[in-house]
Amino acid sequence: STVDDFSRALLSEEFDVVHFSGHGTGNGVVFEDEQGKPFHPPPAALARILGDYSPPIRCVVLNACLTSDDSKLISKRVPAVVGMDAPISDVGAIEFSRGFYDALGAGKDETMAYDEGVRRMHLKNLEHDVPQLFKGGRRTKR
Repeated sequence: STVDDFSRALLSEEFDVVHFSGHGTGNGVVFEDEQGKPFHPPPAALARILGDYSPPIRCVVLNACLTSDDSKLISKRVPAVVGMDAPISDVGAIEFSRGFYDALGAGKDETMAYDEGVRRMHLKNLEHDVPQLFKGGRRTKR
């Protein structure tokens, strides 16, 4: 998706949770430009747009490698943000998501959902130390 697609989605719907699933680098989340090439939006701009839609956005999940710096910045404007502190395998990212959304679906809050995602990874001997939870610009869970 492009940043234009992302912006249009935020305009067309109200979201409680925004989930990025894809690739990240030390430069942040990867989108595509109009030619299909990798594009890294400025982290401050990504934080601003997500913050401008919060509420109703209460949680952002950056389920992509090396996104903890973006997560910390976004968490200054959105109540809860999950980012990955290191590379994460596709299997690990999927298992985290399963646990996270099982907990949200059961009515748990974002902190409990984060904990469930990490527990699910731990049970399957995956990279359970990679996901990080940020609130108010600070890492709250490791």
